[in-house]
Amino acid sequence: MQKSLIRQIFDSALPGSINLGLGELQFPMPEYLHSEAVRILFEEDIRYTPNAGLLKSREAIAKSYHHANPEEVVITNGAQEALYATMKALLQPGDEILLPDPGFSAYASMATMMGVVPKFYKLDEDRNFALCNEALFAQFTPKVKAILVNTPGNPTSTALTELELNTIANFCKINDLYLISDQVYNTLYLETKPKSTIEFYDKTIVISSLSKSHCMTGWRVGWAIANPEITKLITVAHQYISTCANYLGQRLCEYAFNEQGAAFQRELRAILRMNYHIIHGTLTNVNLIKNDSAPYVFVNIRQDGFEFAKKMLAQKVIVIPGIAFSPRLPTWIRISYSLPQDQLVPALELVNKSL
Repeated sequence: MQKSLIRQIFDSALPGSINLGLGELQFPMPEYLHSEAVRILFEEDIRYTPNAGLLKSREAIAKSYHHANPEEVVITNGAQEALYATMKALLQPGDEILLPDPGFSAYASMATMMGVVPKFYKLDEDRNFALCNEALFAQFTPKVKAILVNTPGNPTSTALTELELNTIANFCKINDLYLISDQVYNTLYLETKPKSTIEFYDKTIVISSLSKSHCMTGWRVGWAIANPEITKLITVAHQYISTCANYLGQRLCEYAFNEQGAAFQRELRAILRMNYHIIHGTLTNVNLIKNDSAPYVFVNIRQDGFEFAKKMLAQKVIVIPGIAFSPRLPTWIRISYSLPQDQLVPALELVNKSL
């Protein structure tokens, strides 16, 4: 095991580089949450919480999913721990899990760490990274116990359609699989909010967090939502991984989903929508695929993406090569546009001149 290529590139960047690389929204967290955190810090006793999380915090998260209840929520230290605890709870060494290709490299690494075999189903780059049904079905064996979907996706920033979600849900029903759904980008849509897999299949485990939706990556607040029989198993795994999520971050969940939080998310989407148009207007030397969700563009530059990323590092701009997400996409790069325009525009101009 070694650090992901994303982190290797980020760690090698020169001081003062503009970050079009990491999947982190480079805007301040909501001011009202910041003020609430200061109040809690000085007025409350910061201690352990129940393993699954504070009841009021779980109620707030459950309410944001409409049909969920607190017993269906486990709060974790970020979405990545929620993914790890879920895999650890539900899968055994030798089991197989189906993962998207391209996809976030941590999925396969986590599976490998616990002796689970990662297998990959192709997303078709010729159709805007749509689900390829034949590729999905061909990967099934009796050892497959779960499929992971990432919608909206990283690095593609495209969401699965209702037809694709129905296809995956039926595939899971027929084969009695767990459906693990990473939805951390679900609130960062450009126009229409994507549908959640939780609406399609009862053995779905939804993974999300405050990291992207509220610009709170450093707070490490994530969760898993599933039926109570599954969350009981995830809670046990979570207990032995990290005991509980941090108290302060959990308390902020109680306020993150109010009207102030909704207003912040609307403002954030408006900023990302403007940045999306800027990136399409600036990168004129390549064809950009259309995406329906922020905060990335994934682009085929028709040259070696890794060498291009190294060339951009020398110009103090960080981009991520496609091979960080799939070995079959060596001429692609991922660019994040979730940063202030005074940094985004000059960085994009340097990228465009180098293409």
